[in-house]
Amino acid sequence: MDFYTTTPGKEWQNEVVKRAMAGERRPEIARAVGKPLDQVRSVVSYARTKGVEIPHIPTNTCDGSTKRKFALKAETVTQLERHANQRGTRPSMIARAIVETAIRDGLVEQLLDGGPHNG
Repeated sequence: MDFYTTTPGKEWQNEVVKRAMAGERRPEIARAVGKPLDQVRSVVSYARTKGVEIPHIPTNTCDGSTKRKFALKAETVTQLERHANQRGTRPSMIARAIVETAIRDGLVEQLLDGGPHNG
């Protein structure tokens, strides 16, 4: 790939484009370059308008994901937004990580029962 940008201070965009061209998922790119997810998406989108061939990655099929959805209270999403912004991702990804971690670590029963102090 030729350089996407030579603008001083924006060289990180070259790494974003390179990784996106290789098919890397946007949240992983954001973590790798230390930039917010929305900036990574913007760079990828703009690069496409300039003719850079970047594959589209379906977001609902990776890692065994499905289209099943559930709703959260607005105040819960607001709390998740703070954590998501700190990590350059979306509140839905934080919620997903929390649920998957609780299941993986066998914490669901403890959480539903109010914690170990009730057992």
